[in-house]
Amino acid sequence: MEMLRDELIEALQDTSEEVAGYRWNKEDCNDLLNIFTTTITKCLIAGREPIIYGFGKFKVATRAKHRIANPNTGEHMMTRELKVPMFQAGETLKREIKEMDQLGN
Repeated sequence: MEMLRDELIEALQDTSEEVAGYRWNKEDCNDLLNIFTTTITKCLIAGREPIIYGFGKFKVATRAKHRIANPNTGEHMMTRELKVPMFQAGETLKREIKEMDQLGN
């Protein structure tokens, strides 16, 4: 199930209470999310691969050129090489998801 930005900010508020001992306000959580996403984006643009050990690694991958068919005409053509953002889950995150799956959640 997708989680929209406002729902993520609310989840950050809930987690802040668990982790920090007090509930962060909505504006601070929104700022935190903006800071995080902007920083990751800037790092990727600069050719860096941010790693959060246990959680995962953000990187830019290159999707190779490949042959496709135009669905309207059936004409074959080549796509261009394309850079795409990627996320590779870390071992701790993988383990926690696997444990959740085994519990039937």
